[in-house]
Amino acid sequence: MNKFEYSQYIYQTFHFLNLSSYIGDTILNQEDNEIDQILTESEVILYKYKNLALNDQCVQHEIESNAQQKRIEQLKQSNQQYKTEISKLLQREQAIKQQVIQQSSNDRSQVFQQLLDKQQHQQQIFEQMRQDILLYQSANQKLQNENKVLQNKLNIQQNYQQDVNKYLLESKTEIKQLQTDLINEQQNTKNQPALTNQITDLMNEVHQSKLQICNLQLQIKQLGGTIQSNPQFESKFIQCNNDQQQQIDQLTSQIDVFRQNHQQLEKEKEQLSLLAQERHQIIQENSKQTIQINNEKLLLQTQFSFIETQYKTLQQKYKKEIQTILEQKIQQEQTINQLLKEKEHYTNQILEEKQVKLVEIKQLNNKIQEYQEQLSQCQKQLNQQLEIKQTNKIQNEEIYQSAEENLVESITNFQIYEDILCTDIQSSNQQVVVTQLFDSDDCQKEYEEILQSNQQEEDCRQDNIQLLQEQVKVLEHNAKQMKDKLQQKQQQIDSLLLCSNE
Repeated sequence: MNKFEYSQYIYQTFHFLNLSSYIGDTILNQEDNEIDQILTESEVILYKYKNLALNDQCVQHEIESNAQQKRIEQLKQSNQQYKTEISKLLQREQAIKQQVIQQSSNDRSQVFQQLLDKQQHQQQIFEQMRQDILLYQSANQKLQNENKVLQNKLNIQQNYQQDVNKYLLESKTEIKQLQTDLINEQQNTKNQPALTNQITDLMNEVHQSKLQICNLQLQIKQLGGTIQSNPQFESKFIQCNNDQQQQIDQLTSQIDVFRQNHQQLEKEKEQLSLLAQERHQIIQENSKQTIQINNEKLLLQTQFSFIETQYKTLQQKYKKEIQTILEQKIQQEQTINQLLKEKEHYTNQILEEKQVKLVEIKQLNNKIQEYQEQLSQCQKQLNQQLEIKQTNKIQNEEIYQSAEENLVESITNFQIYEDILCTDIQSSNQQVVVTQLFDSDDCQKEYEEILQSNQQEEDCRQDNIQLLQEQVKVLEHNAKQMKDKLQQKQQQIDSLLLCSNE
């Protein structure tokens, strides 16, 4: 290889190095421009809502550091405003709570204590009255039970008396009938001697007729055939005999009937005597029972009058106390109504304030949701930037690696060529080679400086990304704290409502 080829080769290597450095610079500038554009967009988005600020001191140096300081101050001011608003709301809630507690504890505690004392006194009086009333009710119940028992006895006695009266009436009617029958029988008995005489006469006549019949039979026997020769006489004799026999039968039947009637009358007399005895016993028992019932009635009347007098005395005794208790009860109802009205007023106030706070909480929740959406968008953008940067970094590393490999090959070729030239070139030309070598060392230094600067920029970008991620985490932590405060506020409002309801 001659001198010209060596110089051309060195020129090509330096040209390749310049191209590689130019390409690396252009790629790095493009990345810087893209990163700056993304950062400015994210800063604009976060600046609109006063919650996010990006610290890019390494990339934008002093100008952007001043802007970031302003943004941080604005965020601090907005956070301070939120804190002041929350503290005002908490103070307002605390004031309302203290007001409600003081008004409900100081004023109402005395009233309720008085009411409780009055109620206890009234309860004692009512308890005593209740005991007296229970005693009266028990005595009255006993008297009512006794009255019921006596009433049942009276009803039984009356029913029995009615049955006895009915039986007596029936017995009287029967006695009257029997008396009429007796009178008739007595009249019959008065006529009985004549009947007996008639019967005796009839018996005598029958005896005489029998004697006559016997005589006639003897005469017939004596006469013999004279009777047979005279049929008219025989028929008359038979007819006369039959008539006498009929009369005898009638008389015997009448005698039998009379005897039966006489026996029946004697039986009825015995029954009437028994009924009279029973009636006398029933009248005696009724008189005894009426005396006993009258005595029990007198006892019950005395007991009832005694209880009635006790009740009147108790009524007079507790009448004034009942009137005072009723007046106190009316006053208590009035005070309770007034307290209920005050409670409704306070509850309405608390509900209105709760609605206002709920509206504020909704607004804050909406803002937090907006901030979270913005954070998610920024996170997505940052992730996209990191992915793009990672791809660019990989591409740059590949380019740098290929350039380094080419440079190493060129350096090895240059060293080989230098060794060859050192053996062949004269000492006069050796100074030129040394200067050229020094020039190549300068190029190497410049290349190393370029790599070092690129590495520093890469480190700076990594630091910026870490700072951005830390700021995003801080903002998420602030959002969580805001949510926790809102939840605490909601719980305080609920507790206030419970206190007001109590």
